[in-house]
Amino acid sequence: MTLPKTFSLKNTSQGFTLIELLIVIAIIGILAAVLIAVINPVAQMNKARDAGLSAAVSKAGLAISAYKSAYNTYPPNEQFVGTGFEIIGTVSVAPVVANTWVMWSMPGINTPSTCASYATGYGYHGAGTTSCVFIYRDNTGCVSVKSFGDNTKYWKWTPNSGAVTQSTSYC
Repeated sequence: MTLPKTFSLKNTSQGFTLIELLIVIAIIGILAAVLIAVINPVAQMNKARDAGLSAAVSKAGLAISAYKSAYNTYPPNEQFVGTGFEIIGTVSVAPVVANTWVMWSMPGINTPSTCASYATGYGYHGAGTTSCVFIYRDNTGCVSVKSFGDNTKYWKWTPNSGAVTQSTSYC
């Protein structure tokens, strides 16, 4: 008795065609693009940088608050000279003018590099650079710095609130 030859032991598999491989690669590319769009690494980096700026403004605000409770007045501008902050602008030279802005930076704290002119509504920067700086006013005790995430916002600490908030204006 002989069996019918309906089954062949020959290997008929030829692998994937070029079209099938291109379709799979295109699907993976689309999924990767969607994933990157959802994660948005630039926005996440700006959020992290803003957290650092907010913490720095809060630290300066707490120091101002401690000074205010000890001396019953806000620290005068000349108190910032020689405190370890890098003073920028006219405050670093005598005489120190009261009721004006003190522009300063903190070592190790990066600020946005989007302040195009020395004194605009978009922020202040140090002479010879476009990097934004922190601002302090001795008549109000306010501290502010420009945000990384939103070009029109500032991180601001005021004695009235006692907390760091985002604002559309600087001190």
